[in-house]
Amino acid sequence: MLVTAFEANSDVPNLETVIEKLQHEERKQTKRKAVNETEEGLTAKHKARRGPKCHYCKRFGHIQRFCKEREKAQSGTRSSTGVKKSHSTCATFHKANSATTKKPAGDTDSDEAGLVVEHALPAQQTLKSQDKWIVDSGATSHTCNDKACFTHLYPLEIPLEVKLGDGRSLRAVAQGSVQLTMKNGHEKYHKCKLYGVLYVPDLS
Repeated sequence: MLVTAFEANSDVPNLETVIEKLQHEERKQTKRKAVNETEEGLTAKHKARRGPKCHYCKRFGHIQRFCKEREKAQSGTRSSTGVKKSHSTCATFHKANSATTKKPAGDTDSDEAGLVVEHALPAQQTLKSQDKWIVDSGATSHTCNDKACFTHLYPLEIPLEVKLGDGRSLRAVAQGSVQLTMKNGHEKYHKCKLYGVLYVPDLS
């Protein structure tokens, strides 16, 4: 552009004029470049702010439920407890069959229940007892056939039908809570109370 202007001029400019024009053109291009970079930065910042704001990491573009930072923090917390889930351990226990009922029931006040343990013994019994419990994450309800294991037991007005994994159907006649002493792989024992345990006398 500057060369074209010089060629169109009938008078040949001196060296000082050429230098001055070149410096002026350089300043204009530098200023134009700075403006373009600023505009690009503002555009990128605007794009980065598109979408909802996450209340966990304070970033834009996702909500807290789908926040990767939150998932990392939660997975780190779970792994630090040293407790792992498994479905294969059910084969080592023999107290009760896995069962489901038409009406979900049962809960626990300990994070250990439903996770990997080597033994789960009623608190009233000694640790030398061979009575063990199955830990089955696929079962809908806690079930027990030993009335002596319950710390509290209330009869059901209407018995519940309990369907076993082998296709059989049994009747739960009462419901209550059971106190367990659970042993993990580190030879440590934990107290665990199961609520809503169904009493199924014919369960074997």
